[in-house]
Amino acid sequence: YTGMDSLKREKEGSTPMISDINQVNSITNLVDLQKLVATMHMNIGAPLFNFYAYSDPKNSESVVPQAMQGGLGMPDKDYYLKDDDKSKMLREKYKQFIINCFENALGDKARGVKMSDKIINIETQMARASLSRVERRDPEKTYNKMTVAQMDEMMPNFKWSTFLKEVNAQNVEYMIIDNPKFFKQLNSMLTEVSLEDWKEYLTWNIIRSGAPYLNYALVNESYVFYQQTLQGTKEMKPRWKIVLQTVDGNLGQL
Repeated sequence: YTGMDSLKREKEGSTPMISDINQVNSITNLVDLQKLVATMHMNIGAPLFNFYAYSDPKNSESVVPQAMQGGLGMPDKDYYLKDDDKSKMLREKYKQFIINCFENALGDKARGVKMSDKIINIETQMARASLSRVERRDPEKTYNKMTVAQMDEMMPNFKWSTFLKEVNAQNVEYMIIDNPKFFKQLNSMLTEVSLEDWKEYLTWNIIRSGAPYLNYALVNESYVFYQQTLQGTKEMKPRWKIVLQTVDGNLGQL
């Protein structure tokens, strides 16, 4: 399979991510949800939060798991909370983006219409607990060293010991998080938001993450919202450049 095979991409449409969406449909409880969140972090998207292994900012010889606020489909909290006309317009554009993607990926515009407000509501709750752009630049505020036991105690609805095992992070002495308030809010949301709404949120994360790599209809929807609407880009890059940048970005430094 090659990213330059446009005929195959058009023929397959959204088929490559249907198996991931079927895994979402099989969720019956929070334990299932957590396991799939871990699987997605390993394979597609970054639901709920951002997670990676990186050097400890205060001990460069130690590479540790780091969990950061995230889970949003728009760049940061201001896009959800500001009340000016431009922000309201962008939220409407985001809602339409969700609807269009559900229609193009699943052939179900009505589902997109029904779930778009619920998805945005979930992300808005996350945004309210998120740090601002200025706060995120504070290296002390965003350095919170936690043991796995402390994380489990802070988030009893999300077992970090289980999550770390699922993502193959073994023998973790400690981890670093940027925003305890965000993770406490997320813990509350896991039981306050219905399981069915969480499943739609995960489905949206799969569609949104896969859209730039699938058929033209989905690629274009992603481009129009993220590059054109949010960044003011005038023209989509040619496919070969997108493929090359994707490969370079995923290979990292060799």
